[in-house]
Amino acid sequence: MADGASVVRYCPSCGEEVVTYALEKMGVTAHHCYECSLCLDWQAQDASPELQGVYVVDDDPLMAAVLTDLLPAIGIARQVMAADSGPDFLQLATRHLRDGGALGLVILDYMMAPVDGASTAFALRAIERGFGVSPPIPILFFSARRCDDRLRRAMAACQPALYLNKGQDLEGDRLTVRLKELAGRLREMALQGAPSPIA
Repeated sequence: MADGASVVRYCPSCGEEVVTYALEKMGVTAHHCYECSLCLDWQAQDASPELQGVYVVDDDPLMAAVLTDLLPAIGIARQVMAADSGPDFLQLATRHLRDGGALGLVILDYMMAPVDGASTAFALRAIERGFGVSPPIPILFFSARRCDDRLRRAMAACQPALYLNKGQDLEGDRLTVRLKELAGRLREMALQGAPSPIA
């Protein structure tokens, strides 16, 4: 940890003002969200083009429909496919990868039934290894809850992976801004094989 007082900053993952901590790596100090550990000093390297093959996996039909319509409208995705459960998604993704398709991003509801988002993400990583997919497909966990230890462990184990609290700050254009920023981060992480922007 670097010396210095914590400051309050807006976290795009948590969707609210959060207390931060300073972390120094290789002589550079950056502030991280105390809740989810996201680095809040990230700067985009370039404009992110639309992603090919984005899956939205959510057992809430309304949220799935909102994201399926929103992602192409705001320039994040050209094609959005939806699944209403982890097993349904894993079956569709396996077929997609088997047929040579590429997936640019998977947005996973973290609290689905019967298989939750973390278990679905672990299964996806196993399927990717079976097909020799590299780099791994970026995952954005969607959750109505605050980030906890289990979610932090899932993100760390399933890199590149980030989190967006869908229960916070969804007014006006804020969801669009948050989605664009986190999708851009995930894209850069995947392309560069970059380490996680979480501590």
